[in-house]
Amino acid sequence: MDAKAGWLWQHFKIKLNRVELLQQAFTHRSVSGVTHNERLEFLGDAVLGLVIAQQLYEAVPALTEGEMSRARSALVNAETLAAIGHALKLPEQIEVGLGEVRNGGYSRTSVLADALEAIIGAIYLELGLAAATQVIEQLFAARLPQVLAHLPDKDPKSALQEWCQARGLGLPCYTQIDMTDDGQQKRFTVRVEVVGLMESGVGEGTALKRAERVAAQNLLRRLESP
Repeated sequence: MDAKAGWLWQHFKIKLNRVELLQQAFTHRSVSGVTHNERLEFLGDAVLGLVIAQQLYEAVPALTEGEMSRARSALVNAETLAAIGHALKLPEQIEVGLGEVRNGGYSRTSVLADALEAIIGAIYLELGLAAATQVIEQLFAARLPQVLAHLPDKDPKSALQEWCQARGLGLPCYTQIDMTDDGQQKRFTVRVEVVGLMESGVGEGTALKRAERVAAQNLLRRLESP
């Protein structure tokens, strides 16, 4: 049995007969001359979001739309998916190009997250939604109750937007003001400003969206401080 097929069987008791689909799911876009997993990742992301949304909807009927959205964001994000991938020893199965090898691509958060979503996409394509749902439920069995027990606070960007709307101000505007890349990891710096406000917020993060959230949180702290 192929190593990738063996990995899939070991963890999920699932077999994909389409060898090319299995290979594609584990292949990063940095590998030249072959079909990589970006399209499967796009599909798997949609399937994952749907299944998690349904689980949250059915788990606690009293959850509001905002609470379900925050819970889903806490579950379906690159950091969580990468942590799951590490636990399953997924880096050992991913194929990346030479440039990514030098940059530690096997273990990069985005590479692992994309590969796991691509695997979900491949399972959905060949075996259908029921099989993909079974795998997702297995992957998130321990994390779902933890998130529901400690529901994350409102996303800082949403909280800042609501703060501005309640005061008749315009929407927050986020601007990337810097980006560094040391060959191993990128780091973004973002400023958030609101028309009519003298204050602004600056945040840093290894992803652009994370930097935006930090900037929003920093501005909120300044606006709400006595």
